[in-house]
Amino acid sequence: MLVALIGALLMGVGLIAFVVNLARSLGWAHPLEVALPEGWLGRPGVECPAGSRQGCVGRQRGPDAGSLGREGRGKMDPGRAPGGAPRVGPGGRVEPMDALEAVVEIPRGSRNKYEMDHATGTIRLDRVLFSSVHYPTDYGFIVGTRAADGDPLDVLIVVEEPTFPGCRVRIRPIGVLTMKDEKGMDEKILAVPVADPRFDGVRDITDLPGHWLLEIHNFFSTYKLLEGKETEVHAWEGAAEAMTLLNRYQRKGLRSRALPRRRGRGAAEGS
Repeated sequence: MLVALIGALLMGVGLIAFVVNLARSLGWAHPLEVALPEGWLGRPGVECPAGSRQGCVGRQRGPDAGSLGREGRGKMDPGRAPGGAPRVGPGGRVEPMDALEAVVEIPRGSRNKYEMDHATGTIRLDRVLFSSVHYPTDYGFIVGTRAADGDPLDVLIVVEEPTFPGCRVRIRPIGVLTMKDEKGMDEKILAVPVADPRFDGVRDITDLPGHWLLEIHNFFSTYKLLEGKETEVHAWEGAAEAMTLLNRYQRKGLRSRALPRRRGRGAAEGS
């Protein structure tokens, strides 16, 4: 009786193996390969041999954050057409959301007001903030733009870790802060770094935790009080308004023959 039972089990196992091998020879998927996502059990950095998945279910390369981000950008980026190509706007204008480059002048957490001197290509200390506050984001300017005041357009880059003065950063604009100081209207683009996958899903200011916006608003409302100067912070606008502003100031930048010298904005001028 026991011998017969063992024989039946062996025949069953042999039949299952035969069916599986037959399915593979005919190009059908193994049941496990259908049920499990590719790389679900994988060790990062190990791939199956080309053209073969047999015995590799537990050794395939798992999905990485970069590939997920690239797939997300192809579906979500309002500034890009399907496939990642830049979107072409009216009049053949290219509107790449992820192709802007900024230069950092002041790293997040600093009280030092650094500025780029475009005439010499060096960074100088303009002043130290009078108030006991620090910059809540990296702060700098967008390359190839010229704002209403004749300077390159200011940009606030939301970062987890500060960079350094002179660092060039590819950015995605997500909004704009409109404000006014003693010299007149002053717009500041809000952006996130393209190279940080933590911000892959941030496409507009509504995707950013609200406290970021409150902190930035508070900083620019108060950072000149001890200098005896007033600022008026008006409102936040979204990514669409930011791109409209950028298109206008990029055209002004193209019309200028050279990148304009960023004026000193020390105690006499402010910024």
